[in-house]
Amino acid sequence: MFPARLRFAKSVMVILIVITIAMIPFTLLLSRQFTEFASDEINRFNQDKVVQTATNMDFFLTNLKVFGINIYEDQRIQNWLMAKQQDIEAQQVADNAMKLYLTTQPFIRKSYLINFRSESVLDSAVGQVRFSQFEDQQILLDIKNHRQPFLRYFNHTVDKESYLALIYPSTPSRIDYYGYLVLLLNKEMLHERLLTNNLPNTINYVTDENGVVVIGNDEFPHGEEWKANAAALSSQEWTFHSYNRLQTLRGHIDSFNDKIVLNFSGLLLLLVLIAAWNATRTYRPIAKLYKLIQGRMDKHSDKPRSDEYSSGGEIHYIRDRVEFLLNSVDKMNHERTAHRDLIREEYLRQWILQGKRSRSIRETIDNESRLAQCPYLYLAVIRMESYHALCERYNFYSRKLLKFAMGNIASEIIRNEGWEMESVDLGTDHLVLLIGRQEETEFDYIPVIERVGEQIEVWLQISNVAASSRAVRADDDLRKLYDNVMELTMLKFVSGEDKVYMPDDLRLFAETYPPPASEMLLDKIIDAVRLGKTEDVSASLERLFLQLQNLTHEKLKLQLIFITYSLFKAFSKLKAVQNEHNILLLLESFDTLQQYRTWLEKLIQEVSDKINVPVGNGRKNELASEIAQYAKDHLNDPMLTQEQIASHLSLSYSYVRSVFKEVHGITLADFILEERLRFAMELLLHTKSAIPDIAEKSGFQSKSYFFTVFKKKTGLTPNEYRLTQKSKRLWTESEDREVRAHTKSSQTE
Repeated sequence: MFPARLRFAKSVMVILIVITIAMIPFTLLLSRQFTEFASDEINRFNQDKVVQTATNMDFFLTNLKVFGINIYEDQRIQNWLMAKQQDIEAQQVADNAMKLYLTTQPFIRKSYLINFRSESVLDSAVGQVRFSQFEDQQILLDIKNHRQPFLRYFNHTVDKESYLALIYPSTPSRIDYYGYLVLLLNKEMLHERLLTNNLPNTINYVTDENGVVVIGNDEFPHGEEWKANAAALSSQEWTFHSYNRLQTLRGHIDSFNDKIVLNFSGLLLLLVLIAAWNATRTYRPIAKLYKLIQGRMDKHSDKPRSDEYSSGGEIHYIRDRVEFLLNSVDKMNHERTAHRDLIREEYLRQWILQGKRSRSIRETIDNESRLAQCPYLYLAVIRMESYHALCERYNFYSRKLLKFAMGNIASEIIRNEGWEMESVDLGTDHLVLLIGRQEETEFDYIPVIERVGEQIEVWLQISNVAASSRAVRADDDLRKLYDNVMELTMLKFVSGEDKVYMPDDLRLFAETYPPPASEMLLDKIIDAVRLGKTEDVSASLERLFLQLQNLTHEKLKLQLIFITYSLFKAFSKLKAVQNEHNILLLLESFDTLQQYRTWLEKLIQEVSDKINVPVGNGRKNELASEIAQYAKDHLNDPMLTQEQIASHLSLSYSYVRSVFKEVHGITLADFILEERLRFAMELLLHTKSAIPDIAEKSGFQSKSYFFTVFKKKTGLTPNEYRLTQKSKRLWTESEDREVRAHTKSSQTE
């Protein structure tokens, strides 16, 4: 073993020496590249900062112009400027208004209001004076002779003090006005606020189109090099200049460069010493690790055994096993995270479909969701319109992704309000939102739900209807609440309004359009359409219209609204129904009852043809997957039936059963029962829930029926099954402990 270890150490030392020699020129090259890169980045940063400063200055100077225009157009100022003779009252009003303006803008050092009619100036510093007594005669000459462009900043000197001046009104023509406003800006303050960047090695100034310095100064210390950057101020045709001392920049870069080389050299030397010391001790730890991994993992892995590796292949073996272990850990973490999300969504689905919170539902939601921290709960439903068109455009899994995206949009908007939210996909054409709040007010709640619907339409191009409950407590019956809110989403068929439908809308609808005496006959028509019984549909329609003929006009109108609404609600996902958006407008287009009957018979025929039309093999597989997924999502619902699934898919009962049996080779009823039993078995193995609770969570309507089908399936009662599986698991764990103990004692020997 010793010669092999010595050869290994020598090889490591040779490799380290070669690497050291190769790294020296690489370090120097890296240092040079860093110098060039740092210089370019600093220059780019400085140029970006110069452009940003110029933009800010341009914006500020433009705002000052607008501020001056507001002053000039102030009626109090105009009254004094247009006065033909001196008016003490107008003067005082204008002077007070001017001082009020100047208190809000510290950059304006002083201002002049000049009236050529009364030949007087209202100076903000000294008050009103005559032209002959005015100290700034130069500005009067400039205005009279049009020497300075209006609404353009220019240099102006008063008593040897330089200002930036601005004259109003703004006009490119040489038109004489009677009143003018002049603003004198403090250059030092402008320089301090706009050009100073708190860097000691920079010089900043602004020049006009002629190269004359307007703000700042261009005096440079002698004998030094400077890096220039410039940016234009578009509104003034000025240029902002910024100079950085190169000596300072180079000093920083060179200093940092030396540190890189020094630290890299020290690190390389340290690595060489550590590697040289470690090379003499490498073989034994690797051999121990090799034997340990071999003893622990080979009996549980399908990987090749160690004797299949070539000589000196211990490293390859260890790497192979570690990669296998890391992949297993990553997979376990991913499955654990996904499993937690699935568990939370499953318990939320149970809560909605069962209507009440069992102890396990309460515990899971308390631990996994913040809804439990909110005293008030809202249940909202976002139902997709034109669902039939979506089904034609997207497959089943793409539609689930769309609803996932809808949930993300809703979560972003609602949680930005400081509320809590969970989205639950119960299948088909809608998404349920459970929203937790600290308040039960609706005036700020409804606009948020409206915004959710609007953003879903903007980002996903999906038109939708939103409805919501009022604030309830967590212990209220969510199943009843969910059914009522789903009913609310159908009210758009009546009014066609784009709004969030609330419980008051359903109450108003029920009061306005009470169920007719022929409601049972209408239900028979809908069931006959779903079953494809054409003769029953025709016979029921005949009896229905015989009853309608004897009604007054007002009662007939209410009956027709309710009949149309019921049909639209029953087949809301079909294209023939989704083309109509307002029942009231639709009924106004019929002059006689016979016209309405003709339209209704045509609609029923289109619906009947659509729900019974056969589809291709590819579409059958997708449809069967959608049926299976809907059934799995609603296993907790004790009211789940084949008819309910067919109704949600807007297909006939017989066709749904036929397609599912053809694709999966099992009847839909047997599939639902098998899935419920499988779910119950998982709960028996992995939870401590009582058996009646497990029966309820699995969707069985009674404990006795659950016991009967479970024993028929497994040959055991649920309690016997739990005890038997627990005993098997304990025996397996005991056997594993014995194997590990034996392996450890063998390694010690």
